[in-house]
Amino acid sequence: MQIPYNISLSVKNFLFTIKSLYNREAKLRKMALRDVFLKMELEVSDANDEQLIWFHCNSDFEFEQALPVVEKLNEIFPEKRILVTSNDFIGRSFCCGNAAINYFFILPLDKVNNAKIFLNIWKPSVAVFVNNTFPSNYIKELNEQHIPIVAISSTFYEKKLLLGKAGKWNRQLLGKISYFFVQNKESLNFLNSLGINNAILSGDTLFDKSYRNKEKPKSLPLIENFIQGSIVFVFGNVAENDKNCIVSLINQGFNGIKFIVVGNNNDNKVLSAIESGINGKVVRLSDKDHSEFPEAQVLLVDDIKLLQNIYQYASIAYVGGGFGNGVKNISDAAAFGMPVLFGPNYNNKIEAIELVKYGGAFCVNNAEEIISVSYKILSNYELLKKISEVSKEYVRLKKGAADKIITFLQALLNTSRDIVRRMQQELNMN
Repeated sequence: MQIPYNISLSVKNFLFTIKSLYNREAKLRKMALRDVFLKMELEVSDANDEQLIWFHCNSDFEFEQALPVVEKLNEIFPEKRILVTSNDFIGRSFCCGNAAINYFFILPLDKVNNAKIFLNIWKPSVAVFVNNTFPSNYIKELNEQHIPIVAISSTFYEKKLLLGKAGKWNRQLLGKISYFFVQNKESLNFLNSLGINNAILSGDTLFDKSYRNKEKPKSLPLIENFIQGSIVFVFGNVAENDKNCIVSLINQGFNGIKFIVVGNNNDNKVLSAIESGINGKVVRLSDKDHSEFPEAQVLLVDDIKLLQNIYQYASIAYVGGGFGNGVKNISDAAAFGMPVLFGPNYNNKIEAIELVKYGGAFCVNNAEEIISVSYKILSNYELLKKISEVSKEYVRLKKGAADKIITFLQALLNTSRDIVRRMQQELNMN
């Protein structure tokens, strides 16, 4: 399977090159990868092999999962450097300005030679892969160099991993991981069934990030100027396929309610499409003139980084993605204590499934449903309060995964390289 995998990467790279001719994000990613190893060598001149911790996140969502671990490690080991890589150029916007992160790069394509060059440049003490991100050639090279590989906030589904030759290849790949911190018991049992016992049930670190943000949110004066003490409905991480629900609800005419719409990946096209369908007064956070904020009904925000703090002002939220590939991060909203609504494609998020089950979140299948569910909740204060408590308590009870991972990484980083190498060899033999 390794040969077909490498061939598929070459095809993927070719298609990506074509896409970069007309797609802005693909073009930015291509530019970031140009002379990337030279850029890395220039950046790494002040680091050494005992100082670097490498985190790889496939997307901005996985970066959010990594963040509480990254920042805590920086507190414990301020002398160590932290490198974050991603397959998504959007990750750069989340890393910029974060004092805990020393370096950020788009990870070069998962080829054998790229993996060798990358590791020779950085020489990490440990590699941390977030969620289900497992670039096989990088993992193989890490394994050969006896560098510990830790997977955090991971989930596994048996059917996906066990089918045919690909299933066997996936099992061999998982066997090269030194330690797993999984989100749920099903994933732990699945790994154990494969004979992989170096796994710990820790939970999802995203809850730690969301809870910490809820405890110390940053105030946003411009948002407060817009709100003027009104009840606030926040639409977060929305895409174009969320437009119908958003526009229909806003145009329904809820008295005394203001709406904040935050686009996914800072996509101005999505916000413009939504704006064109709204009947009421609309303003943008990026407007130079804020004098009309108090009178406006709708505020459009094109900076996704603000979303986690915007939720503090909300009484109810709708999270996008449920009419596309899957609902986005709902725990940031739930942490502040509010009903969370989203579209029908939410089985990609355990927290969405559980919050629907417990009554803290609601699936809406169309515009009519979001209107009826929202009206039912907002017209009944006791119901709103009850649902909000469910969401808040759910996140509070789910936090704690980061502490378990930090305890382990702290012990690992304090262990000599020779001992780690022997541990790695023993794990590979079992």
